[in-house]
Amino acid sequence: MNMFLVFILGLAFIATLNYEKKLFMNNVFFFIVSNFIFIFTVSILPEGFADDQYEYFDYMRFSLNEIPSIEVSTMYIASFIPVQIFEFDMLSVRYLFFISFVLLLLKILKNFSLGHLSLLLLLAMPSVFLHSSLFLREPISYVFIILFVYFVLKKQLFFSSLFYIVIVAVRPDSAALVAPFFLFFLSGRRNIQNFGIIFLLILYIYIILFSPLSLLLDGYRGLFSMPPFNLDFNSFYMASKNLLLGSTLIQVETFLIIFETIIATIMIANMKNKNFIILMWFVGILLIGSISNNSGFIIRLRSPLILITVIYFFYERYNLINNNKVTKVIGN
Repeated sequence: MNMFLVFILGLAFIATLNYEKKLFMNNVFFFIVSNFIFIFTVSILPEGFADDQYEYFDYMRFSLNEIPSIEVSTMYIASFIPVQIFEFDMLSVRYLFFISFVLLLLKILKNFSLGHLSLLLLLAMPSVFLHSSLFLREPISYVFIILFVYFVLKKQLFFSSLFYIVIVAVRPDSAALVAPFFLFFLSGRRNIQNFGIIFLLILYIYIILFSPLSLLLDGYRGLFSMPPFNLDFNSFYMASKNLLLGSTLIQVETFLIIFETIIATIMIANMKNKNFIILMWFVGILLIGSISNNSGFIIRLRSPLILITVIYFFYERYNLINNNKVTKVIGN
């Protein structure tokens, strides 16, 4: 019953996005396909998959004073009304978080006049939709990442900083990956932006290799039986291979990684202002590729890179098309 209510409310929200028939039908179709993705992931995965999600949900039902970490506290606050008042079960909360991500994505696309491209976004980042339907933390983090990206693109520093702080609270690893996107604010001043890229590059290398954080990353390397990461060609080559291609095992996750890497590479190659996006992927090599060659682990942690790359690509292409139209009109 709770899931049906969320579904109906989702359709009602879509009805308010756009009254143009073609875009409305496109949004409804996107919404229905997204629901089939959720049903598919629920039906093929055994009960008890990702048991840490059950632990998160148990904490979400407790008093806020009993919750052990700021990540779970954020999830508790986000789920307070459905869990504490309407007594949603875990599957209903997962569905609510997933639909919230889907609807926000449609709203942002509509605000950028990109609603007709929603299905292309789904095809370009299947892992993002799969993870947002599988877990509790992922859709919440994606919601705040989308809001962060939206306000950065609108060049509203206060709101983008506010939502970035929330990302830090929900998923610190994702916050580290997406931080270079702040450099979009300097898009009109390329020399300063390039200086910022160099500064962040040095800062990330220092933090990841020489700060106390390196001990935490070494612990993950030990967990995945990975060799130490050094400032040499072999280390960077192996870390890049892990992030971009996944493991050598034949797995669904590996094929998804390769597919999305190809899509992201094509998109980045066709971007006009791409340096800070490339820096984000380089940070991904340092943070993710250097600690694991497990495809399941990699595809989950690098998903914010895919999400931002795809959204920014379509945003930039849309602006270039509009600017070209304006130039032609002025020229005529």
